[in-house]
Amino acid sequence: MFEKLTSREKKLVYATAGLVPLAIVFAAIFWFIGQLEKKNSQIETLLTSIQIEEDTAYDAARAKRRRDFYGSISLPPNSFDAGNDYQLWLKSTLIELGMYEKVIPASYTAIKYQNKQIGKGMNFNVEARCDYNQLVKFLEKFNSVDLLHRINLIKITPENDMGRNDKKIRNGRLAVTLKIQALSLEIGEERTEFTNAVFDLARTSEDYESAILRRNIFGPANNIPVLSVSSRSSTSDATVSISARDADEQDLLKFEIVESAIEDFELKQSRPEDRRVQLKVPYQEPGKYDFKVQVTDNGFPPKVSVKDFSVTFKEKPAPRVTKREDPPPPAPFIRAQTTKITGIVRLITGDWQVWIIEGTTGEKFFLTEGESFKLDKMDWMVSSIQFDRVDIQVDGKILSFVEGDFLNQPRSKVSVPTENTTSQSTKESNSETST
Repeated sequence: MFEKLTSREKKLVYATAGLVPLAIVFAAIFWFIGQLEKKNSQIETLLTSIQIEEDTAYDAARAKRRRDFYGSISLPPNSFDAGNDYQLWLKSTLIELGMYEKVIPASYTAIKYQNKQIGKGMNFNVEARCDYNQLVKFLEKFNSVDLLHRINLIKITPENDMGRNDKKIRNGRLAVTLKIQALSLEIGEERTEFTNAVFDLARTSEDYESAILRRNIFGPANNIPVLSVSSRSSTSDATVSISARDADEQDLLKFEIVESAIEDFELKQSRPEDRRVQLKVPYQEPGKYDFKVQVTDNGFPPKVSVKDFSVTFKEKPAPRVTKREDPPPPAPFIRAQTTKITGIVRLITGDWQVWIIEGTTGEKFFLTEGESFKLDKMDWMVSSIQFDRVDIQVDGKILSFVEGDFLNQPRSKVSVPTENTTSQSTKESNSETST
């Protein structure tokens, strides 16, 4: 049959037979590419699902920790008994400060979340008579107790005595009305006493009382601060010393440049308590530049003092020729400064786990106590984990972190005693005992 074909037909058969394998090869290639894209899509979908699950677990852990915290500072779940105990604490605190007048018992309101009751709110009305100092002390005691309570309204009315010709004279006493709300959650812990927590914000309660009482509208008038500043001249960058005196020693002062012939300057005030500041002005074209400085105190009402001065720049002397030194080599990159504590969670097993992510590579670590990882050519071992803190041992030191900290900025640092140190202290102890 093949012999009967013409020469042209034979060529056509040969060409067709040669194209069939080529078509099969191309079909196989396209099929392989399609399968590869499908697998890549499946892998990307799985990675997205894993990330969503990790975020959900992290959010759940944070929500549980917040729930446990609110439960620890809530009034007990029995709202009736809790209301009576809280009312007794409120009365005793007012009586202790000598300002008790009346406490109207609580009215109760249901607290719901997603149509489910999670606790009750108790509302108290308090009437008191006191002076300004007693009111400040009550607010300090009220806010230093770790409870879910707050003051929703406070109304203060000065009391008056009748003077000559029926003229009203303020006597320094205040009539105070308070609306207080306290929460009793169903997850609250049992307690019968409400003790004042440590109220330590780097200042004592006397400091706060002094700062608040200084604003007493019934007290003496506020004194105006007095500025002291002199004009000066310079052939380089100029530094001007500005100071102020205030007869009210407790007042805090704020220095400002309110008018300036130039914009490129720096006024440095480290603390509000400072009575002296430095104005730094970079060198300008030769000439006189006028400034106006203002100081404001925080008295009641605030007082302001303003003063003018100038800075005159002269021609610079001829520059000295100095040999240029090569810049130092750049410091090596430290990965710890981009590595962050992203979470502290409690596993189903009851163990605590810390989550760490390295910012430059995105590498993640999920570690429990005793586990370690490599970073900056050092071994970092998790020595202990608590609900709000994690301790990591590295390079002979134990570093403490909280959630959100970077590993190059620990909250505290404690050296781990070495074997030689322990041995030496034991020898000294034995020597003292034998003596």
